Amino acid sequence: MTRLKKFVYIIISASLITAIFPFLLPGNVEYRTADASAEVLFKKNVNASMYGISRQYITWLEYKDNAYNIYVYNFSDKSETKVNKQALSVDSVGPYLYQRYVYWIDHLADGWTINRYDILTGETRVLRKTNTRIDTLAIADAYIAYITRSIDTNYNQLFLMNLSDFSERALTDGKTWI
Repeated sequence: MTRLKKFVYIIISASLITAIFPFLLPGNVEYRTADASAEVLFKKNVNASMYGISRQYITWLEYKDNAYNIYVYNFSDKSETKVNKQALSVDSVGPYLYQRYVYWIDHLADGWTINRYDILTGETRVLRKTNTRIDTLAIADAYIAYITRSIDTNYNQLFLMNLSDFSERALTDGKTWI
């Protein structure tokens, strides 16, 4: 009976300590990252229309100073960096955050581009430029999948880009609606 009382006492004590001091437990790290990112956006009074979150970074699209720009915030050193060098178009898509890179689609006067910004080096690279509209992209492992839409025919085409050598291949014939 004594062992049972000790066990119950320990369980009740642990429950009370956990209830009173929840910050002592590691908890859900993803939830804390989301809280931190929300805090960054709210404290800075950011009107973010699109954003991406990872454990170390948050990136967002913001209309500020009469222009659309992409910013990235580093949680570890609490630094904020503007990603794009020139203002983005109103119909740009993104940002997408994957590993140490920020990706976005921009509409320029002479076509559409898929861009990648390296957070560690500050280097921006145009991965793809096309005359057809790029509607969306998805990133996983070493690949980007994106969909282009022809303005003339209104058909979509799905492409897959390998990020190791930037080779592309069409996965559809360009005559389908995706």
